[in-house]
Amino acid sequence: IVAGIIRAMDLNPLKFEIFNLGNSSPISLEHLVQLIEKKADQKAKIIRKPMQAGDVERTYADLKKSKKILKYQPQVKLEQGIEKTLLSLTEQT
Repeated sequence: IVAGIIRAMDLNPLKFEIFNLGNSSPISLEHLVQLIEKKADQKAKIIRKPMQAGDVERTYADLKKSKKILKYQPQVKLEQGIEKTLLSLTEQT
C-alpha cells in the first residue's frame, strides 16, 4: 500500500485522484480474527452484535485503475502483514 501511495503522489501531487489500494480478495471478518489470534498466540474476546448502520456485507478493493495507472500490485500477503504489524507493535512497547 505504501508503494501505491508513493506512486500516486509522484504521479501529480497537485491533481486530485482516488485510487483503491489493498487486496481484491475479500475474506470474512471471522477468518481475519482467526489469523490475528494465530499470529498473536492469543484468543480474541468476541462480542457479537447485529449489523450496525453503515456496515457492509462485503468489501474489497477494485484495483483496475491502480494497476493501470500506478502499476500497483499488492506485495504483502495478509498473513505477512498481520505478522509484521504485530511485530512492530511489540517493538514499540
